[in-house]
Amino acid sequence: MFKARRPVIIVFLPYLAGLIFSHLFSLSKSSFQFTFFLSFLLIIAFLSLRYKRLVKAFLILIAFATGCFFSFIANDFIPGSCIANFVTSGEESILSGQVISIPENYQDKISFLLAADALEKNGKRYSVSGKVKVNIYGGSAEVGYGDKIKVLAKLFIPRGFRNPGGFDYQEFLETKGISLVGTVKSDLYIVSRLEKRGNLFLEWIYDWRKDLISNIEKNFVTPYSSMLVATLFGERSGLSDEIENKFKFSGTYHIFAISGFNIGLVSFIFYMLFRLIGLSPVFASFPAIIAVTFYSILAGMQPSVVRAMIMAIVYFISVIIKRESDLYNSLCIAAFLILIMDPNALFDVGFILTFAATFFIMYLTPKINELMKFIPSRYLSGLVSASLSAQIGVTPVLAFYFNNISLTAVLANLVVVPLASLIFGIGIVFLGFSLFFTSSLFYIAGILAFLLQTMLSSVDFFSRLPFAYIKIPTPNIFQVTSFYFLVFLIVYAKGRKPLRLVSIAFAVILAGSLFTGVSNIINSDKLKVTFLDVGEGDCALIILPGGKTVLIDGGGTYDDNFDTGEKVVTPFLLYNRITTLDYVILTHPHPDHMNGLKAVLKNFTVKNFWEGCADGSYDLNYRIIKDTVSREKIPYKKVGSGEEYSLDKDVIIRVINPTKEVCERKNDYFKNMNNLSLAFQVIYKKVKILFAGDIQIEAMKNIIERNADIRSTAIKVPHHGAKDSADFEFTKKVSPKVAVISAGANNRFHHPSAEALEIYKKSGAKIYRTDINGAVTLRSDGVRVWVETEENQK
Repeated sequence: MFKARRPVIIVFLPYLAGLIFSHLFSLSKSSFQFTFFLSFLLIIAFLSLRYKRLVKAFLILIAFATGCFFSFIANDFIPGSCIANFVTSGEESILSGQVISIPENYQDKISFLLAADALEKNGKRYSVSGKVKVNIYGGSAEVGYGDKIKVLAKLFIPRGFRNPGGFDYQEFLETKGISLVGTVKSDLYIVSRLEKRGNLFLEWIYDWRKDLISNIEKNFVTPYSSMLVATLFGERSGLSDEIENKFKFSGTYHIFAISGFNIGLVSFIFYMLFRLIGLSPVFASFPAIIAVTFYSILAGMQPSVVRAMIMAIVYFISVIIKRESDLYNSLCIAAFLILIMDPNALFDVGFILTFAATFFIMYLTPKINELMKFIPSRYLSGLVSASLSAQIGVTPVLAFYFNNISLTAVLANLVVVPLASLIFGIGIVFLGFSLFFTSSLFYIAGILAFLLQTMLSSVDFFSRLPFAYIKIPTPNIFQVTSFYFLVFLIVYAKGRKPLRLVSIAFAVILAGSLFTGVSNIINSDKLKVTFLDVGEGDCALIILPGGKTVLIDGGGTYDDNFDTGEKVVTPFLLYNRITTLDYVILTHPHPDHMNGLKAVLKNFTVKNFWEGCADGSYDLNYRIIKDTVSREKIPYKKVGSGEEYSLDKDVIIRVINPTKEVCERKNDYFKNMNNLSLAFQVIYKKVKILFAGDIQIEAMKNIIERNADIRSTAIKVPHHGAKDSADFEFTKKVSPKVAVISAGANNRFHHPSAEALEIYKKSGAKIYRTDINGAVTLRSDGVRVWVETEENQK
């Protein structure tokens, strides 16, 4: 039998390859069966040879086939009873099931996972299976883990914003096994509820957790209560956006995500406690495993918690079997176990961050520590080395997934990590005393409050430093791989002068490519227009043949609770490696067109800002936008009907609406604002694309009466396809071949209207909808137009 120092790697790497292979090629059931059958035949063939040297090949092959199989089961195998098979998105049904997660309480809702078992609709009852993410609005519902409930819910197939490079919410939930999202208007729509019908042990632990959190909230004021709860339990629903952003910008947000930091502290505390009372490392590992497991359950067993728990348990087992010196083998085993339990974890950013940070702490810390000999304190030099190593490991991942890096994270963690460790340790003591010695709580709470205040002040300081948190264009896979290759090259180049010079040159080239925002299609001979999927709103990006960029509107929501500009538009622009916008055009100051521009103006260099005559000064967000334009000294222009502007060679904008006469009318009532929308054609050689804003029939008739030349190859359908913007004569005069409707899925306005769809269908235009097709992209050489949709790219 062959011998290997790390035998697990022989099966782990092919298993990993099987997961990746299945994910990339989306194996269908038939192709999977063929692959598995072929693998089985090959295995039998190898076994029949009876050569020991082929045992490795046997293990590799079966591990690869197992990876394919597990990925198939996790993603492609959908049972016939799955609730998604019985539901049309947006329909109202009576849903029954059991609460299988700790409910999260937000200001306006309570959210939890429900294991569905029955569905009632149209007078029929169906036995179903699958997880549903349920949101009960109103904030007053009483729901606990293990409850059996029946609710009247509107069920939706989960859908996010489908744009190139954007976060795929539907795929994210699917990897968690969540089939649908259910919306319940209020607790009045809970038909029935039976308490405590789940696992008795878990119910006891989660009730205890609830009591502990209640004790914290009684003894601390906001925001310190929510910070302590987040640090001890990973419960972040009580954190304000302001507090979360401060920790994110300083690079210290990880202390609120129950993962390696928290589990590591629990492991250290209990392991050292039993070592101090005289137990050997082997025997001290057993109670440490029990403590880690119990704390993980108490923290809610979220994926990040489970990952950290498995890693800790694997390490303690290696201590027990006296293999603790081989940390890489332990890390590999932990990853293997996690990916067996959840194959989709491989593509989870949390999994990638955890193992990238852990690997580089193990790999780089000793090497960096040698360079830190000038630091007198061994503890401090170790902390600096570990923090820097972790930051090196996760920086490419953060840049790829989130387009940001923190330049102050290492310094901030030097201060915040020790403080958070003290808070965690004393917090555990506080929780113990809160159960038995309440008279002493005042003194412990005072110490904790001081530490929490100090931590928040420190985080606030680091988050305000220049360049503490910077956004960069999305690096491609080659750049990410090159970064890691460079790290290994630098380490290997120690003492080798030629390699050092190669490393320096390589680093300069890589840094330049990472931080230079260069569009992927600069100097193309084609015009590219992308109508973004921003929900119920408008946003379009034009990239001119010469590389100049034009952003039209920025999307937004009416209640402004979701930052479309920050979470949808900005990632899309950075994915396209755009850091400068030559023109930003606001068609009119309604929230669904305007609010997203706040983040755009903050995150990007804008060279010109244009708008029409519509005045939105009554709106705070409009005033913020105008103040930003003024403060940053961005060239500003008001444009109107009859004006033409050259944007680039062969590209002009011709403004069609509003006219000076329309602008002079009073526009202090909401509905008239739509008729003041900028409407204009972007003309590239023989191709014309009409951006119609939100103009309604009144403005359309005015345009027709003026006999304006509006014939266009393509049109952005006005007002999201609303009934009050559906006019046959206007559409006939435009005579588009392509009609793009920007609307939100299942929106409350029921856009687009049946009337608008019928009119554009009769006109002969090919209709594309962002609520169905995702982002819609038009490419033109000035003669022809090609259309791509994000839906077709999946």
